[in-house]
Amino acid sequence: MNGTLHGGTWGTDYLQFNGTSDWLALAAYNPTQQIRIDTWVAPVSIQSGERDIISNFEVSGYGLYLLNGVPTFDVYNASTNEWKSAKSSSALTAGQKVHLLATYDGFSVCLYVNDKLVSKVVSEGTIKAPEKSTILAMGANPQGNTVYTKYGCFANIRIYSMAIYDKVYNTSSYDASAATSSYSNTTKIWKDLTGQHEGVVTGGTWGADYLKFNGTSDWVNIGAIDFTTYGSIETKVTINQVQSSERDIIGNFENGGIGIYLMDGYPTFDAWSTGSNGYVSVKSPNKVTAGTTYTFKGVVRKWNNKVLCK
Repeated sequence: MNGTLHGGTWGTDYLQFNGTSDWLALAAYNPTQQIRIDTWVAPVSIQSGERDIISNFEVSGYGLYLLNGVPTFDVYNASTNEWKSAKSSSALTAGQKVHLLATYDGFSVCLYVNDKLVSKVVSEGTIKAPEKSTILAMGANPQGNTVYTKYGCFANIRIYSMAIYDKVYNTSSYDASAATSSYSNTTKIWKDLTGQHEGVVTGGTWGADYLKFNGTSDWVNIGAIDFTTYGSIETKVTINQVQSSERDIIGNFENGGIGIYLMDGYPTFDAWSTGSNGYVSVKSPNKVTAGTTYTFKGVVRKWNNKVLCK
């Protein structure tokens, strides 16, 4: 879905809207069953009223926006003919980059801020398409194939990335520094910030902002997760020792599944493809260094994956 840019300023890794006239016109995009919006943004200033990040609002539709700086996600339920809104309890900070994830799965409107579920509103039904064949737009409130002249709702914001899906995928997030006072060496549960999959800890040593594994017996069980249609794993780690052979960081390998691991110190991401009946592997050409902190991310989309064999 290509976009037509009206104004805007490109930075090194973002597109900035001025909050008065800049916006990006996309095409009409009207999934009815589910929607997922995944974006990294930073408000340049905190503006009053509604300021749309991405939306197709026109009597109905869906959209993610800031209301007096507060992240909000609205979906118009066609079954009940009403808006359903998931809203954060606090406003964003100007200049601060934030991860926003908005989902509707046909049952609940959900909003996540920095991977933490901040609002969940029950709304069973489907999404009603906007009137006037309204397009999807970033940075402003659209009407038809242009901006709504009376209520533009222009956002003074930087958008670093934006991903839109017509399917909702489960999200889990684990942060060893999120509740430092709760994490000690007697703690056996690593909290999932989204409340989806709590991690059961075997061994391990808690630090101020990390969980350390000994390389021989420590591990965390986060339960079964379905990666049949989509998989995205991101982790920040510090390598204590570069070990030989395969050393798994996170995965559900068993004649299927996906995972990130080190092979003789080289970061590797594997995913099982049912099409080729085997693993597809992506490997970094650079070996890790002990004592260095890295962020690893592996993503697969629109594929056939054999999740788990028992």
